[in-house]
Amino acid sequence: MGEKNAESEPAPNSPRAIGAEDLVTFTEIARRVVEQKLAPSMSQQRVSRLAASDPDWPVPREDWIRVGRAWLVPWQPIQTYFKNRRPQAGRPPRDKTAADPATPV
Repeated sequence: MGEKNAESEPAPNSPRAIGAEDLVTFTEIARRVVEQKLAPSMSQQRVSRLAASDPDWPVPREDWIRVGRAWLVPWQPIQTYFKNRRPQAGRPPRDKTAADPATPV
């Protein structure tokens, strides 16, 4: 039997053969976003907050798939979302070397 390569036909009933999308959990989204340098850091909790609160989140909740305790969403629209997303300016880290204005001099 010859070895299969990336160009070969997918195995019957494999996700590629049946046209399944690349489905990911919120934890996997966080990992890929950082790995692909779409954000400097990301956590599963942050992904969850974005999904719940950002009106631009591309996958409506009714399209999420529940598997055990995890939710799966298609990666492609999420990847596009993070490529196009402009991070919101958060509060900058506190400069611990600066004098505290509440401390008398």
